[in-house]
Amino acid sequence: MSKIYKYDDAVLNDIFKIRSVKRSILPKRTTDKINIFTRAGYIYNGGKYESLEIEIDFYLKRDTEEEYEEALRTISELFDVEELKEFSIDDKFCYAITEDAIDADPINNISCYGKISLIAYEPYFYKEEAVHIEGTTELVAENQGNTNTPAIVKVNMSNEAHFVQVENTTTGEKILIGNYPTIGNEVIKEKTIEIDDNCENTTGWNVGGANIDSDRGNTGGVLSITDKGEGIMCGDFGTSTTMWKGVCANRNLSTGLTDFEIIAHFRHNSTGKNGDPTKITYKNDTENGTSTTKKYFYKVKKSTVTVRSSASTKAKSLGTLKKGYKIKTYELANGWLKFDYKFKKGYIKTSSLQRYTETSKVTVNEMNFVTKSNTAIRTTASTKSKNKKTIPAGTVIRCNTTKYGDNKFYKLAKKYKGYTGYVYISNLIQASDVVFEYPDIEDEEKADDKTGMIELYLFDSNNSKIGKIGLYDDDPYYEFTYPLVQVGSTDFLKDKTVAPNPKVATEVKESNGKLTVTKENQLSGKYGDYNDFFGKIILKRQRKIVKIATMPTIQYAWSAEVYKIVDGKVYKTKKEKELSSFDYPDADLASIALYIGTTGTQEKASAMSLTNLVVKNLKPKTTEANKNVKIFEAGDTLKIDCCNNEIR
Repeated sequence: MSKIYKYDDAVLNDIFKIRSVKRSILPKRTTDKINIFTRAGYIYNGGKYESLEIEIDFYLKRDTEEEYEEALRTISELFDVEELKEFSIDDKFCYAITEDAIDADPINNISCYGKISLIAYEPYFYKEEAVHIEGTTELVAENQGNTNTPAIVKVNMSNEAHFVQVENTTTGEKILIGNYPTIGNEVIKEKTIEIDDNCENTTGWNVGGANIDSDRGNTGGVLSITDKGEGIMCGDFGTSTTMWKGVCANRNLSTGLTDFEIIAHFRHNSTGKNGDPTKITYKNDTENGTSTTKKYFYKVKKSTVTVRSSASTKAKSLGTLKKGYKIKTYELANGWLKFDYKFKKGYIKTSSLQRYTETSKVTVNEMNFVTKSNTAIRTTASTKSKNKKTIPAGTVIRCNTTKYGDNKFYKLAKKYKGYTGYVYISNLIQASDVVFEYPDIEDEEKADDKTGMIELYLFDSNNSKIGKIGLYDDDPYYEFTYPLVQVGSTDFLKDKTVAPNPKVATEVKESNGKLTVTKENQLSGKYGDYNDFFGKIILKRQRKIVKIATMPTIQYAWSAEVYKIVDGKVYKTKKEKELSSFDYPDADLASIALYIGTTGTQEKASAMSLTNLVVKNLKPKTTEANKNVKIFEAGDTLKIDCCNNEIR
């Protein structure tokens, strides 16, 4: 099977035929030496490998001269980069760039031979997949690469242990976690962290029945781990006639907790397309006529305003503008307006300006087209101008039908992924002449009709519910996820957003002079603020001393928080301030149940997983005990990450 070669995510095998790829077996080494006059020869003082050189020998052929020239431009644009890009051979890659010219050796006017020389300044190929090596108390790890790499060591405890020691037998370096046993007792506290589960396996969770809400089915559901090993999920929802079907698993705490904090990290989203996936959002017709457009401009509203060299009141002054000065071309950012001022970039605080609206009517002459092949968006109406972005074949685009560049180009009337410019007419076909065929609508993955819930139930020692936290999507027409926290069986924190009625499709048929009108609910898209949820839900209970009729009395105060995280930053929060009531449960927290389910009538479910669970003891008790504590229990897993200098 031939190898797949890529550069900057472009498959080179699809552009030309690769005759050979040459690279050094071992890069050239530069050494350093010390010259001592009183002895013969030199003393070796270290060295390093030079850059790795790669040579690609290819053959290019097209059916026409124009296609051949376009292919040469594609090669030139692909390798005309300003920084190192990934060059990959199957599943391994290095970072490389061209240094020499790319020359073509013509065979005729539609084919040539050519060579591309790449240089990788770091002479290493990388793999995204780590190498896993398993063993018992002793193992040998073989580095399959050609440079040193840190290890990640996992130790699974089959028995209790005071400590774990890991040694690099080559260097003699050691890592000790825990303490060697000694003589004497010490005063210790209960664990402040009762559970800290990174959810990379199902250890500690026991699948079975629990006193969860009555409409949850637990018949045949299976607990599993996500494909990336980063969360606990439902591997099989089983079958059930109840409203919800899925899997329930229990976990006992080592001691009852009066004051506690639960921090649960969840993922919850519906994969697939939103709305009806068979419907194209473009019209297949020509739209002619007039259209009103709005543009905004700014005027200086103060008597004079200072123009700065950057977006800061402390920046250098470039000059001043008087009241009424108009600015029509600009950029806005963080309370500043950026514009061209005396051949420089000037900045003015928007608080010194007044915005105005300018309307105009323009003639609209546009049409939808479909690209027959990969099509470049050119800067100007010329095949020699720069390719700003390539549009894949089979894409619907909207163009102004005025012709440019010897009648060979249209201009995009609607941006494609943020880019506008000129496209080659020969690569297009009118959208009205295209029939879009969909394979099998049942096979098209849709998101809106997927439902699901993921919940954590909190129980006391009598298996009575004292609280619950969860994420839910119970709407079969919308992708609509919302959080819910209960204290006892009372809703404590809940998103109050309510999804509207779904979109309705109406079909009218005439038969024997009678009309039949049929209405059917349709998939209606996303709604709400918590879809594609990744984040955490926190539930806390703490004892408070309150006075009732001058008598000090213990009362429990509850609080809850929800955080949705996007790209590492908090995107959405919802909090319920600390509340206390004698109606809220006061029994100790003794166990937790995880329930993951979907509606019993649905065949498809949202993607749901518990990615991390922390249970904190906020009031640990102090006792005297043997200080030779076996800190590891049977079933514990110790992870030593030498790459990130972390131990868990």
